[in-house]
Amino acid sequence: MSTTTLRKILFVFISVIFFLFYPQLVFAADVVINEFLANPASGEKEWVELYNLSSGDVNLTGWKLVDAKNNTKSLDSLGIISAGGFVVYETGEGWLNNNDPEIINLKDNTGTVDSYSYSTKQNENITTGRDPNGTGDFTILASATKGSSNSPALPTTTPTQVPTATPTKTPTPTPTSKPTVTPKPVATATSSPASSQTKSVSPTTTKPMVQENTKPEDEVPTSILGEMVTASPSASPTLVEAKKASLFSFSNLAIGTGFVFLVASGILAFREWKKRSL
Repeated sequence: MSTTTLRKILFVFISVIFFLFYPQLVFAADVVINEFLANPASGEKEWVELYNLSSGDVNLTGWKLVDAKNNTKSLDSLGIISAGGFVVYETGEGWLNNNDPEIINLKDNTGTVDSYSYSTKQNENITTGRDPNGTGDFTILASATKGSSNSPALPTTTPTQVPTATPTKTPTPTPTSKPTVTPKPVATATSSPASSQTKSVSPTTTKPMVQENTKPEDEVPTSILGEMVTASPSASPTLVEAKKASLFSFSNLAIGTGFVFLVASGILAFREWKKRSL
């Protein structure tokens, strides 16, 4: 048997021994911080839950929890954590910070196996854990589940935004200019002094004294187109002129009519003569 073959057999034998007697060295990375309570109610204890993701048991002897101030909590008392099992480490109140930033380190004999840090305030009796159990990210859980599978994450209430009513601007009515009503003048009866009627005194012509049987001059008949018109010394000159204009218009009308009659007669006579000539 060659030296190379002996080395391979020895390597396999040692690996089996480690697997059987030191399982924590094989599955150390499969033990995780699963849930913790940093701010318990008054008189209660703080606690950290560990979960074994592997299919084999893990001995926690020599393991420890270390905070941000390097305060160390030994896990030797927890013994062995079974495959797929949970163990919980409890301590008095005041270890983990509630308001200040904090870190939880899980360490074995070789170094840090898992860790989680937070900087937000830890509310009373509210736990932080992985969702889903063992593998998910850390979140605030709906309820504490110490020593068992984690509950779902606490639902985040999203406030419903109520739409703000925007006031609608009402347009300011533009005043319409109305026509100015001009008051009608009211006739005021004004008492005026009585006007003195001035009579025009026409110059009178002194007539000679005549006998009673003598006919007055104003009754001398004047013939206009067969009418008898009595000339009156007081007759208006305008009336006389109007009568003269009427007489002139009538004369012009008669002359025009006669002229038209003559022209028409001449035309008829000419046509008659022309017919006879043909």
